[in-house]
Amino acid sequence: LRGKIVKKLLIFDFDGVIVNSIDECLLTSYNAFQKFENNGVSLTDDLSDIEPEYHKYFNLYRKFVRPAAEYYLLHRAYIDNIEIIDSKSYHELLILHKDKLPHYQKEFFNERNRLRLVNKNKWLRLHSVYDNLAECWNILSRIFDIYIVSNKDKVSIVLLMNYFNLPINEDHIFGAENGNDKSIIIANIIGSTLAELENVYFIDDNLDNLKSVKDLNIKLYHAMWGYGNTEGND
Repeated sequence: LRGKIVKKLLIFDFDGVIVNSIDECLLTSYNAFQKFENNGVSLTDDLSDIEPEYHKYFNLYRKFVRPAAEYYLLHRAYIDNIEIIDSKSYHELLILHKDKLPHYQKEFFNERNRLRLVNKNKWLRLHSVYDNLAECWNILSRIFDIYIVSNKDKVSIVLLMNYFNLPINEDHIFGAENGNDKSIIIANIIGSTLAELENVYFIDDNLDNLKSVKDLNIKLYHAMWGYGNTEGND
């Protein structure tokens, strides 16, 4: 008799784990902020139009952002001259602006769609794939059933996976359309596949995302190559 086939699931976050999208997220979120707060008076399709200090500030504090709505907080903080953001002040910003976030998130995804339509190739080139993932992708695909659970929209994920030649079953991609609670999405994946918890692995670059799924008792890994927050580094 043949032994039982063990189903192993490898679940990835996307931004900061598979693809570095920080430049695209800056451009998209900047334009969305201009539309949301300033009637779109300073829209740009070119990253170089955003001043270097603004760029540096965004890159430094991108680590706190989880769903796309929260990009609003970084732009608001920069405009309001908040020099330093830590976990405490970020949480305060979250509470202060919570009513605006769902509306801003809609503007964010509308702006991303606009930028893609204006020049899809230019939009794609705002991203880069992490070489360590790309080099071992095909090997991992033979060992695991690979899933993606991300706060990025699925259309963007599919386009980028194809662009970087990283094959994946599109039914295994769960984007922003599926909600922002990764613990619910991952629990549903486990339930539908009947995988044993000891054979489920989740990789994310954001510690808060990892903490949010710890009660599932799956194996969690922090992607240190991404731009997520780390212990002792607010």
